[in-house]
Amino acid sequence: MQGVGIQEYVRLLDSADIEQRRQAIIALGRSKQPAALKPLAEVYRRETDQELRELALRAGRYIKAQAGQQSESASQVTQTIDEPASPALVDAPRPVSERAERAARAAIEDALSFQTHGDIARAIRSVKKAYQHNPQLIKDTFFLGLATSLLNCDEADLVQALQDDHRASQAVRSSEERKAQVALAEHIKEVTSFRWTAVSLDLTLFSLLVTAGPLLLFFVLGESLRNWLALVGNGEAESNEVLIKLAEFVSALDATALLVLAATFLISGLLSLMVQCVAIHVSATRYLGGTGTLRYLMYRLISYFNRFMLIVFAITFVSIWLFISHGFPVGMLLVGGILALYSLFAFIKIGDRIGEAYKFSSGGGCISVIVASIVLVVANGAIAYLVYLVLGHVLSSIFPEFPL
Repeated sequence: MQGVGIQEYVRLLDSADIEQRRQAIIALGRSKQPAALKPLAEVYRRETDQELRELALRAGRYIKAQAGQQSESASQVTQTIDEPASPALVDAPRPVSERAERAARAAIEDALSFQTHGDIARAIRSVKKAYQHNPQLIKDTFFLGLATSLLNCDEADLVQALQDDHRASQAVRSSEERKAQVALAEHIKEVTSFRWTAVSLDLTLFSLLVTAGPLLLFFVLGESLRNWLALVGNGEAESNEVLIKLAEFVSALDATALLVLAATFLISGLLSLMVQCVAIHVSATRYLGGTGTLRYLMYRLISYFNRFMLIVFAITFVSIWLFISHGFPVGMLLVGGILALYSLFAFIKIGDRIGEAYKFSSGGGCISVIVASIVLVVANGAIAYLVYLVLGHVLSSIFPEFPL
């Protein structure tokens, strides 16, 4: 039997049939090929049947003996294999100290914990550490199951995989890819099952905010300006031409003007929202490799926009009342700085939400926002022009002293 011929018997060493494994061990012993020593050694390390382990040891001893006694008949092989022998194929198991066993058990517990939390890289490192502390774990069924599942290998390849950093890196990459595929599948299922009705409540609240918020702002501004004018009349505050013009404008507003302004705010707000969401959706799906739907994006964004507007309006109302009513209009500059910082924070949070909506990083979400903002600037110009055409004459007839 030539060296190439033993490969079939080596393959049978992994058979689930114990009798086939027995016959393969005997055949490898009869082959007298030194190349059979390594697979026989692997059998001794991983075989759970004690009789087959002893048989593999005897087969290896026989092959080593035949290396110096080529005249022995092949018919004597089976008898030689069956004779009791001390382990010569592999070294005797190294004694493991109690301290090393404790360290190995702790490493296995760490590996289980890391695996549960999805940290495959650290789980693999813990398994390798456990094996280094106690190599006899290779005969432990629980350890075999844990290690082979983490390293994605067969039991026959486990020892090599534990000693090969490249195999460990491959296992980590494979695990991360599988996890990403599962997460993407769950994400697709979630976003495609989402319905427009889930967006309707947030969209209704958005419409109320973009309509009522500015109207309430005019009311607070008007009251604050009246208080400021009273302070100016009493000599308790300095006069300001810009604020005087603004007070005249606000005081001239009547119900018709407020209704026109409310319609303007509502239409322009909804158009701006749709333009921004569509621009984000197109840039995220076509250019940034994101996976998602427009309705799910709107669900993620509008709820945050509503919260953002509530906070901005609240800060603005309080600031106008504090600074203008009490004769400190310069204080509004400080409020402007605060709102600018909050807007920057909101920009980052919006990027996070877009990333969640399309399953990519926050950076990709921020890029989508930037692209959408550029589109929105252009769109707002067009929207403003349309509003001017539709409502300009109405407002001009109401406020002839303020040409629009």
